[in-house]
Amino acid sequence: MKLVNTDYLPGEDFTFLGLVRGSCIVSHKEGANKETASKLCGQMLAEARATACKRMITEAEALGADTIVNVRFLVNRITENAAEIFVYGTAAQKNNS
Repeated sequence: MKLVNTDYLPGEDFTFLGLVRGSCIVSHKEGANKETASKLCGQMLAEARATACKRMITEAEALGADTIVNVRFLVNRITENAAEIFVYGTAAQKNNS
């Protein structure tokens, strides 16, 4: 599966299949020192982004897509210690020329 943050690929022709999305909630406990908390937070966010992408890809594959264009990430703070990582894009299937 190819993921791109542009709405097209030069020289490629696609059939657009629809919006696909994935999300993941990440939270952390208070009490760690700042250096440890920062490192853990970075790792947790990277894992959450990967999980959200996998969920989006699964949705796109179910539509028959081989590419997702115009991919965007959002982070929504839910509480002081929790956030939702949300990724979305347009599922597309490359047309054979």
